Amino acid sequence: MLDKFPKAKFHFLVLPRVHDKSPATLADLYSLKTLLKSTGLDKEMAKEIILGLKEDAVQVKTEIEKEMDRMYGFTWPTWIGFHAVPSMQ
Repeated sequence: MLDKFPKAKFHFLVLPRVHDKSPATLADLYSLKTLLKSTGLDKEMAKEIILGLKEDAVQVKTEIEKEMDRMYGFTWPTWIGFHAVPSMQ
């Protein structure tokens, strides 16, 4: 899918998903704010979800750097961060 408003040559979103064994609901994962304020999750579970997203993002960053090197013969700095407001549901 093409991005309507491209931000960068490489731009990926890592989105949380509800799994069968996870106590998190779709509503809990709507945004960072809803995750941290969830009444159904304790802070440790919210932390685990955030750290899992970080781990996935680091893996994506590694793949992006491999692709940069393959396509251009070098890499440049990449950023990882949260969207300030939800951009997808």
